[in-house]
Amino acid sequence: MNLIWRSIGRRWYSLNVLYFGSDEFSIHSLRALNELKGRSVDKLQLVTRPPKWCGRSKSIKKNVPIVNVADQLGLPPARHCDSREDMLQLIDLVKSHEFNMIIAVSFGRLIPAQLLEQVPYSLNVHPSLLPRYKGASPIQYTLLNQDRYTGVTIQTLHPHKFDHGSIVAQTIPLKVQNLVQNRTVSEFEPGFPKRTAALMDQLGLQGGSLLKHVINDKLYASPPALNPPYNSCYASKITSEMRRLHWPQDTAETAITKLETLGPPYVFKQVDENKSKTMVDETPVKRIIFHNFERADFLPFSKAGEFIYNDKDQHIYVQCHSDALKIKELQFEGFKMEKPEQFMKSLRKRCGTGTYQAHTFL
Repeated sequence: MNLIWRSIGRRWYSLNVLYFGSDEFSIHSLRALNELKGRSVDKLQLVTRPPKWCGRSKSIKKNVPIVNVADQLGLPPARHCDSREDMLQLIDLVKSHEFNMIIAVSFGRLIPAQLLEQVPYSLNVHPSLLPRYKGASPIQYTLLNQDRYTGVTIQTLHPHKFDHGSIVAQTIPLKVQNLVQNRTVSEFEPGFPKRTAALMDQLGLQGGSLLKHVINDKLYASPPALNPPYNSCYASKITSEMRRLHWPQDTAETAITKLETLGPPYVFKQVDENKSKTMVDETPVKRIIFHNFERADFLPFSKAGEFIYNDKDQHIYVQCHSDALKIKELQFEGFKMEKPEQFMKSLRKRCGTGTYQAHTFL
């Protein structure tokens, strides 16, 4: 290893980094480390999740986003890990290649203590102002809760818990509204939620910049005793249930936030008993997904969830808590996405004659 700095009683070496990452947020930190190669960083090895089969009939094998970027940067072939056992097998690699730092960014797996013990330094780049939003989904919770500010934290890796390491560095509070208005730098898959993509990308850039600062100033060697003034809370994994619209309390803005943060929201439509085995409050239902919609003026229905089809503009209007949605494209469970006109033409057949007249989404 190359000696880069020396002081009394201490010796500093270039870093050989074993980097665990996967998504667009982690790509920016990988790029930042690559920019430090030849100076603060000597070796850089990516460890990521294995490719998955996806698409119809699982016919397409797709790598996680960071793999293509690592190839473009000319890094060694990525090592794939998806379990604790896989990661423990890296111990020999750490020893033979003299890796002295592990960095994990949006990897989604806890790095085993036995592996962390093999290196003197470890870091994690996390997209929130810790201790606020520990956990898997800080970006989505920031948007769903309509937080005004967010930021990025760099912490050490805890051997037994996620997001319980010592805080090494943190950005100042950043305005969420300003961040989501910026154009994304990374390439996201078609249909990736708009606001989540923007915030993930911009916080990724902030994280990469902060990581370079931590490496260049060697803050990882003797982390400062930071105790940020933010309330501790947990951002658990996103579930399908979180995309469901609840008419008594959700507004049009809530629906739009879910669309641009989690993906297309859904509701349920009552159907005849022979049409579905899915039950909501002992009622047989089918899922209706709203792919394209906007806020509409308040419509004086008798209750939230009622809907009508407007022949003039060929849109469906649904009553929310205090306003309404104008639906442009939607999808009946088991069928393709379609325009409201076709949806209404097929509704009687799909729901059954017994429930067709109940123009209410549950």
